[in-house]
Amino acid sequence: MDSSQIMTEATTYFNTPSEEWNFLGYYKHRRNENNFTFSFRKESFLLKKNLESRQKILKAKQLLEAFKVNSFLFFAKRYEVFAKLLATSTTMRTFYAPFL
Repeated sequence: MDSSQIMTEATTYFNTPSEEWNFLGYYKHRRNENNFTFSFRKESFLLKKNLESRQKILKAKQLLEAFKVNSFLFFAKRYEVFAKLLATSTTMRTFYAPFL
């Protein structure tokens, strides 16, 4: 069994009818499981892997597409905030200059 199989079997959320699946319901369910990681990044990865393994189910496809759009917007917003900080902070510009 590889790590992706372990990750997809780590939650019982997807035992519920697919019509009831949604992001908030998933995170609420995971919060009550013993193996909840308390890491948004890890839980998002787990959600993505679970959805990818269930792409034959229409609801999984819909959530996976929304997940991709939301991830892009989330990281775009973080970059926008970082860029503003970089533009206004001399300390940050000095620190990050070698990496730009």
